[in-house]
Amino acid sequence: MNSRRRFVKHVSTLLLSCTLFGCKKGISMESAVVLDVVLFNYVDRAIIDVLLNGEDIGVAGPYGGGSGVLSGVRIPLGAQRLTWRWDGPEGMPGNGDTVAAINTMTLSPTQISADDRYLGVHVYPDRTAELTLSPHLPEMTPKGEQIYREKRRNDR
Repeated sequence: MNSRRRFVKHVSTLLLSCTLFGCKKGISMESAVVLDVVLFNYVDRAIIDVLLNGEDIGVAGPYGGGSGVLSGVRIPLGAQRLTWRWDGPEGMPGNGDTVAAINTMTLSPTQISADDRYLGVHVYPDRTAELTLSPHLPEMTPKGEQIYREKRRNDR
């Protein structure tokens, strides 16, 4: 009987801790979140070996992305590091070079709602990147939409 009481006490303490410290679905006490990741590339060349904190999150063709989902990616909370390699036609400058996003990106518990299931990773031509959270498949960012509009205007 004493062990049963101890068990109930431990479970109650755990539940109370989650309530007090803001545990959300997908966020563990280990300061990480598990989300499905969607990659967007707003650059005029392919990007390969895209890594978020050292985890492979895919590839995207020129001006591509948003159509593939990598499920169940464990993402530590805090500062995020995004790298990718340039790809393109043979002889294109920089092919194979590894590039890191030049801006600072962070992911904190206060940014994540209980409904968020997807992380959009958006790579821009100026070597910056942006992370967006969404309960549904993410869409292009306003910055990405502007890049696509300009591309269509220049292709006419």
